[in-house]
Amino acid sequence: MRVLFDTYLPFGFAHGGVQVRYEHTVKALTAIGVDASPLAWWHDTVAGDVIHYFGRPTAHYIAYARSKGLRVVFTDLMGALAARPRSVRRMQYLAMRGAQAVLPEMMLNRLAWEAFRRADACMAQTEAEADLMRRFMHAPPGKVHVIPNGVDAEFLAPSEGPREDALVCVAAIRPLKRVVEVGEAAVRAGVPMRFVGKPYAESDAYYLRFKSLVDRHDTLHYDGPVSDRARLAAIYRQARGFVLLSRMESYSIASAEAAACGCPLLLSELPWARSVYGDNATYVRVGGAPSALADSLRTFHAQAPTLGPPPRPSSWTDVARKLLTVYEGVCQG
Repeated sequence: MRVLFDTYLPFGFAHGGVQVRYEHTVKALTAIGVDASPLAWWHDTVAGDVIHYFGRPTAHYIAYARSKGLRVVFTDLMGALAARPRSVRRMQYLAMRGAQAVLPEMMLNRLAWEAFRRADACMAQTEAEADLMRRFMHAPPGKVHVIPNGVDAEFLAPSEGPREDALVCVAAIRPLKRVVEVGEAAVRAGVPMRFVGKPYAESDAYYLRFKSLVDRHDTLHYDGPVSDRARLAAIYRQARGFVLLSRMESYSIASAEAAACGCPLLLSELPWARSVYGDNATYVRVGGAPSALADSLRTFHAQAPTLGPPPRPSSWTDVARKLLTVYEGVCQG
């Protein structure tokens, strides 16, 4: 079987979870014997069995792929939709239904709402996202598959040794992840914090604000981006706990890595987190007052040593095997 991979945004423009999932999926599939490679868009011939698209392909994209004998599956991140209040989602749903009745086909094609009905399979990372695909986007239930993120082998090794006093936050340095807000709350709470991640650009105003905050306080430490997986695993194993208080997520790979290393988790109260970790994590309401956030950090820091570890995630090899089952199913179907 040959699987081709495509996505909507060049990785050089913005790094993040899509890039990590894309690269690890290709690597893991190759390791179990699948011919997996990026779609060569510059060729006028396409040879393969399945296209796995990261993002939401248009109806025209799916139709053209089918004309070449290819099945189309896609992974769409629905964290933004899931994070909206139920009342807002209801209004959005009604607006979508009305738009489908009046907008021209060309515009509807660009919105790519039909992808959920026309593609051969839709990949969700959590049960919360799968539910939105079925109920909100009207994806046929049989086409929706829940395949969560995996982690590298380095994170699945047994955790040994004492943990340090600092909590750790691993995330891109951008407003969505609220790392500045976490740092400010940590200073206010008197809690030591360690940050790992990189900005989209070092000239970015939010990154400069973050750097200024770290430089002013000895209790905050910034490692920069850490690409070495063994070193990152060691950081998780040394941390007293893991903190990610982003405004929205689909399924944080960093949280899965921390969970694999036995870190207690403090997460934003969002559907993806409850769907994945249930009662095995501590939660903070998104949008709370700075004083409440500081109180939550202080309480979590105090309780972390007594909290049980979250459930261990799958390896990327496990993810690859599940994906291969889906690919084989759509080809046979």
